[in-house]
Amino acid sequence: MEGARYNEKNANQASFSFDDSGTFLFSPGDYSIPVMTYCMKSSSSSPEGHTYTLDQLKGKFGPIIKKLNVKAPAHFSISDIQILHWSLLSGLSYEEMTEESQRIIDQIVPEHRSELKKSFLSSMEKKLDDLSELSNGKTPTLRDIPYLEGMRNFRARLREVGNDYEELRRLIDTTPTKKKSIETPWSKISENIYARFVTEGSFEDIGFLQVRIIPETGRTINSESQKRYSLDVTTFVANPNDSRVQPLSFTPLYGMAGVIATSRIAANPRAAALLFALALTAYPMNWDDFFKLKEMLEDVQDKDVQKQIEKGKGTLRKEHDELEKPLKEAGIISGKDKKCIGPRKNESLGHLKVRGQISSESTARLICSSF
Repeated sequence: MEGARYNEKNANQASFSFDDSGTFLFSPGDYSIPVMTYCMKSSSSSPEGHTYTLDQLKGKFGPIIKKLNVKAPAHFSISDIQILHWSLLSGLSYEEMTEESQRIIDQIVPEHRSELKKSFLSSMEKKLDDLSELSNGKTPTLRDIPYLEGMRNFRARLREVGNDYEELRRLIDTTPTKKKSIETPWSKISENIYARFVTEGSFEDIGFLQVRIIPETGRTINSESQKRYSLDVTTFVANPNDSRVQPLSFTPLYGMAGVIATSRIAANPRAAALLFALALTAYPMNWDDFFKLKEMLEDVQDKDVQKQIEKGKGTLRKEHDELEKPLKEAGIISGKDKKCIGPRKNESLGHLKVRGQISSESTARLICSSF
């Protein structure tokens, strides 16, 4: 990879934004994006600390899984989304899925419901049994094909325990293994983008997509017109390069839907600090996300997390002073007889801005009350 050695502590210092589809738009620099992970098989193992390479999410259900990973976490639990992934990848029809999985499909990807009318597993099972009978047992049945047998086992377990995630995850071997000593390799996504996925856990743990954006050579641009480089995180899959190990797909914990709330963030100070850094460098900055993270992590004593919180408070004070200027100039406040307040619930300083301007009425209502 080009440039100096990647240092995660210096990541997320450059600004970024999103386009209408939720794709990240990065300025040149290094980034570390905390992601929630989902396993892409209903069997096999998911060892902790496995080393992966990055591939594109493909296959019949690739577009559905991408949309689910982008939109569903803001409305449904990570566990229920994982069960739906397993159901899709096990070839179940819509009717064979649990009510919870059907509800996610109806709300998030209703346009794909017609594609799920037929059960791939039931159809394949019948074809293999018929062929085996015609060939007097010379053609293998579903039970003789390990991958299809794993799908069959998941279907049977789903019928037995319903939408019980803890029971279903017992089909996945998460026995810790000795972590590999080799460094995770970088993938060249394009001429200007390198990325890799690193994790110390298994599926449904927080991992990190590390990204380096290299500027075009010979290009001189200022910060306002700086070219952004697009990267759609949800199109990637972590390839274990081992048929016995689960591939993993991702949901960014910070994105178009804001901060994806999960208790695992508080248990992972590294992810928490990086999420704060992302929230503070997003353009336009959304203070709702900052306050949501602050509330979630107010009891976390990790020094890096507290450092990012203080950095955010400092940025907020500067924002407050900037917003206050037109009020003072207009004589609305004197600076001596006011009481400053923060944003209301579900109200964002960034959302009130229109091309860098804020109305005096909105400013007065948002940051101070005069008497």
